[in-house]
Amino acid sequence: MAGDATVRCRAALGNPMPSLQGQPVSWYWSEQTPPGARATSGQPCPYHGVWHCEDTPPGPQAFAYGAPLPQVQERDVTWILAKPL
Repeated sequence: MAGDATVRCRAALGNPMPSLQGQPVSWYWSEQTPPGARATSGQPCPYHGVWHCEDTPPGPQAFAYGAPLPQVQERDVTWILAKPL
């Protein structure tokens, strides 16, 4: 089981990590950016990467994790993750 990247689980903060087939295991955090992640203007950027605007074409822009996503032409828009960095 060690090093088996096909074994995955979802866990909530504060819950114990599960065992596998009744055996204790060591889990390693490996976040996978969800394909097509979306966020709107004013929200903190959920993933460091290159984003593009779904509503108007200002071109791709790189945003750091946690940076507030901007408005385009003074209005709220939806941003789509094009390439995680």
